[in-house]
Amino acid sequence: MPPVIILSIPSDASTTKVMRWMHYLDDSINVIRLHPEDLYHGKITQTGIDGNITIEVGKTKISTDDTGVAWLRKWGNPPLLQTMVGKNTRTTLDVLNAHIFDEYCVFFNFLVRKITLNKHTYWFNNPFYVSPNKLHQLEIAQKAGLKIPHTILRNQLTPEDLQKKMITKNLSEMATFSSSHNFYSTYTSQVKNVNFKEHFFVSLFQEEIEKELELRVLYIDGICYAMAIFSQENSQTKTDYRRYDYENENRMELFRLPQNINEAIVLFMNLMNLQTGSLDLILDKNGDYIFLEVNPSGQYDLFNNSNIQPDKLIAQHLIKKHYEYRH
Repeated sequence: MPPVIILSIPSDASTTKVMRWMHYLDDSINVIRLHPEDLYHGKITQTGIDGNITIEVGKTKISTDDTGVAWLRKWGNPPLLQTMVGKNTRTTLDVLNAHIFDEYCVFFNFLVRKITLNKHTYWFNNPFYVSPNKLHQLEIAQKAGLKIPHTILRNQLTPEDLQKKMITKNLSEMATFSSSHNFYSTYTSQVKNVNFKEHFFVSLFQEEIEKELELRVLYIDGICYAMAIFSQENSQTKTDYRRYDYENENRMELFRLPQNINEAIVLFMNLMNLQTGSLDLILDKNGDYIFLEVNPSGQYDLFNNSNIQPDKLIAQHLIKKHYEYRH
């Protein structure tokens, strides 16, 4: 019987919990976890360009012609060169690492294509559709009937811009930096009337919305589970609740979405070709629901604080699809 393949990273605890639930609920299913490092250290073979690709890691063997369910939970960059033999400059090392990454991406994309061509495979988020492009997401969300913040792109700010209440956020994913003493992240931030450089890289700016509360929505194949986050009660989390205050944590409660918002989210996720993801929305002071973004592999641990068991729900969904697609 085809295995369930989970593409993840070694440090992701949610993957481990889902696998444990799957083993508990049905230990007859072979669940295989594949890491980016395995594409380096595993044995990979293909005979003929039309042939199947096999990956052997230890005693585990995966073949692109024998896949049932594939879940892209999290994925990362391959391990890169850390040292080199001989007298090479840092520039040389950077060039080689960039080349290795390009090679890795070409192979990974081909591997995904080979798995997708197997008509017996169900993707729980196909890697071809998980790019967290916030601009594309906003465009599709609006088409699906969701309200979005007024959004502008700028590489210069005018005096008129600075008169408005705005926030700025990443175009892509959050970047994190660390030093020996501190940890830094590129959070959503208020735009304040300070001295901006005359010219900077094109950036995303949005109107600052007066929030009643924030919402995290876990989406699993047509079903939405929502959690209200009372971030406005704490000045540290007011602009971005991810600036966690561990000494005074935000109050959270399960939340029932209006039917029209639920339906719009389902349509949005279908248009995005996503089967799962963590969505962020705002409920504003006027009672309007404002879409911010979706992370296809976002965290959902906050639902563990309620009677919802997200890891169990995902495990049950993967088991269900395993039996639907095994023929």
